[in-house]
Amino acid sequence: MWKKLLILLTGATLWSGCSWVNDYHATKYYDLQSPESYPALKANVQVGTFLNNTAVRQKLLFRAENGEIVQDEYNKYIQPPDSLLVRYLLTAFGNQPLAGDKAVNFNVYGRIFMFEFDSAALEARLGVEYTIELIKPGELPQVYATHSAVYRATSMSAEPAVVVRAMSRCAAQLSDQIYSDIEQNKN
Repeated sequence: MWKKLLILLTGATLWSGCSWVNDYHATKYYDLQSPESYPALKANVQVGTFLNNTAVRQKLLFRAENGEIVQDEYNKYIQPPDSLLVRYLLTAFGNQPLAGDKAVNFNVYGRIFMFEFDSAALEARLGVEYTIELIKPGELPQVYATHSAVYRATSMSAEPAVVVRAMSRCAAQLSDQIYSDIEQNKN
């Protein structure tokens, strides 16, 4: 009986000691900030697929000064970058009228090649290459515009919530560029 009690007390002591040494961190999830909707255009805007060609799945990535990529194990996006960006653009262009069968349509799709935070420069970076197709009624789609850029937003710190706000500003720059490209439509 004493042996069992001694084993239980030893186990409890070791377990409580381990919990002091290993700090528990709850995983926190972040989302891009919701954009304001753009004024209505004289066309339908459709957001297609954006491929994710980055190392990011959901964890926040930080680029160190020496080029090393550090993955944050305890802070994650609620979705991978491609899903975050598509949802962001759908919200930004969500108030566009469905102008009917005779309306001009624009289909936006692309590829994400960078989605990270530079810890040394305190800068969020969103690298995107996108294509806008113009679809006129009764005609085949044609490339209307293409663009490739790295959108940057500085930050006051590398705290996860601040990093995500900076990444949201990068997404806003991208959606502003897409809106500007589509707004130039003279059809």
